[in-house]
Amino acid sequence: MKYVISIIALFVLVACGGGDSAHKLDTSNTKSELDAIRASNREVTTLEQYTDNQVDTVAFVYNRLGLTMPNTSGSTVYSNERIGHSTTQSDRDKINIMGNLYADVVTKLQTLKSFSDDAAFNTLTNKQIIESYKIVGGTDEYNTDELSDDNKNIIRNFVENHYSDVLNKYFNYDTESGDWIWYPKTQTLADIELVNSTQDAGLIFTLNTKGKIIAVTFDTPESNVTYDRVDKNIFKNKTDNETSRATTTMFGAQYNLKYTDFGSFIVDRPITDENGAKAWENISTDFIAGGYDIKRIDKNNISGEYDFNGRAIGHVVGTDNSTISLAADATLNFDNGTETLDMKFSENNWYDVQIIRNENNDTAINFTGSDITEQFRISDNANMTNGHVDIQYYGDKNAPSEFSGTAHYADPNGIQMNTAFGGGLK
Repeated sequence: MKYVISIIALFVLVACGGGDSAHKLDTSNTKSELDAIRASNREVTTLEQYTDNQVDTVAFVYNRLGLTMPNTSGSTVYSNERIGHSTTQSDRDKINIMGNLYADVVTKLQTLKSFSDDAAFNTLTNKQIIESYKIVGGTDEYNTDELSDDNKNIIRNFVENHYSDVLNKYFNYDTESGDWIWYPKTQTLADIELVNSTQDAGLIFTLNTKGKIIAVTFDTPESNVTYDRVDKNIFKNKTDNETSRATTTMFGAQYNLKYTDFGSFIVDRPITDENGAKAWENISTDFIAGGYDIKRIDKNNISGEYDFNGRAIGHVVGTDNSTISLAADATLNFDNGTETLDMKFSENNWYDVQIIRNENNDTAINFTGSDITEQFRISDNANMTNGHVDIQYYGDKNAPSEFSGTAHYADPNGIQMNTAFGGGLK
C-alpha cells in the first residue's frame, strides 16, 4: 500500500503524538494564531516550530539509487505557508511533488522487510532485489538481467543484515505491533535540548497546546529548575525565599538558522545593593547550542569541503576570577572529515582561537595574540587535554547548510574559556 502524506496530515500527526514527537499540539490554530505563536517563539529562538524527515528520507533513497530528485521545496519545515495556507500554485505543486516522491520511497523501503520472509521474497522482481540491495549500502556489481539464485541469496543475506539500520533511522518502530510506523519522524521545539559548553547541562522548552513557548527547564546533574516565561526572552522561577530570573539570548537569527540555534542562558537573583536599591546578581552563565536531531547530519556521512560563516559568543575567566565577554566572528571549514574552527576573539582584546579536529576526532587548540593582560594569558603548549569541542551539522537532504556547537578549554594555570558558536554556509 502506498502512503501519500500531505503537509496537513503530517501536522495532524505531530498533534496526535505520531511520528517522533510525543508533544501534542492543538490543530485548530488559525493562520493569524500561527503567525502570533511563531512571532512570540522567535523572541526566544529562531528554530522552526516543527519539522519532519520526509525530504531527507527521499534524498537518502534517491542518492543510494543514483537518482536525481526533481525540484521540490527542499524542506518539510512547518510554517504558516506550508500548513494549508500556501499562497502560490508553485508552492502547492512542490508540496504535491514531495508527497508523491515520499509515497514511492516508502514503498521501496517497505520492500526491505520482504527479505525476511520466504514467500514475500519469492515475489520480488530482480529490479526490486537490486534496488533494495543498493538502498542498504550495496554496490553496482549485479545486473538485473543476470541475477542467479546464488546471487539472490548473497543479496538477501546482505539486506537482511542491514535493513533494520536504515528503517530505524527514518521511521519509528512500534514494539507493540512489531512493525515500523510508515510515517515521517516529526519533532517540535519541545524535542530539542540546547546543551552547554561543559556538556553537563541543557535547556529544554515547554510549549502549551498551541505550540507557544511558556517555560524553559535547565537540567543539570544537581537539579532541574523550571522558569516560567514572563516577557519575551525573560523567565522567572519563584521559590519561598526569592524569585530568580533567567534570560535567553540566541544568535541563530543573524544567519537565518532554522534547524539549530546557539546563545547564552543567564540566571540572576535579586539583591539589595550597598545603597539599599534592588538589583540583580549573576548566579550562572551558560553558553548553549543544539537543534533538531532529525535534521542533524553525522560528520562521518559528510564528504567534500564546506565553508561556513558564523558567530562565537562566550567568556573567559581569568586567574583572578575576573571575566572577559567574548563575541566575535567565526568561520568553520569542513574538509573531508577535518574541521577547522576559527574564532576571532582578538576583537575582544583576547586571543584568536583556532580549534582543529581531524577525521579521527583528534583535537588541537591554538591561541594567537599579543599584549594579553596577565590574568588572561594562556600558558605555553596549550592542548585539549582538559578541553572539549562539540560541532554539529544540520540541513535538508542530508547536506549540511548550518552548524552549531560549543567549546570548553581549561588552561593549567586556571584560566577557563567557554563558548557557543554557529552559522551557515558562505
